[in-house]
Amino acid sequence: MMKLKDLLLEAEAEASIEDALKQVKTDLKKADIDNDTTDEAIGALTLAGVALSAGEIAKIIGKFINLISKIPGLKRLSGDKLIEKGEKFHHAIVKTIQNILILAGVKDKEKAHKFANGIHMLVVAALLSAGLGPMAAKFDAGKYAGATLKAALNAVKTGELVPYMVKLAARV
Repeated sequence: MMKLKDLLLEAEAEASIEDALKQVKTDLKKADIDNDTTDEAIGALTLAGVALSAGEIAKIIGKFINLISKIPGLKRLSGDKLIEKGEKFHHAIVKTIQNILILAGVKDKEKAHKFANGIHMLVVAALLSAGLGPMAAKFDAGKYAGATLKAALNAVKTGELVPYMVKLAARV
């Protein structure tokens, strides 16, 4: 049975994710890609990348916590809940895309789910591609903290794409 403290932390984490998604929506509405100033658009794309990769990021952090829990004195730590939440978040994103496809006329739920997964990965790939230029520009400008963050986000996106592509290739 979950303790009250754990339930509160879980509710707080879910609220934070919902707030982040709302912020991404707001920032995407504000971004004017046609304008000469592309900083807002780049910021919005970064936020979108974080939002779409949040599940994968949570899983990576959970796995890291499980790894360090093997160190004496840290045995009580567990990243299993983060891994579980990451999976749920990823499935929530795909389910949302799937529901949109069903509304658009796709009758078969299984096909809609597979297509939704593909759309999600295409968006992640597009965000990865869009993030490479700004990352290089930050490195070139000597903004190493920002460049490192962009590189880390790009690595997470790559980590999402590779298993999907391997699974997809195995079906061919």
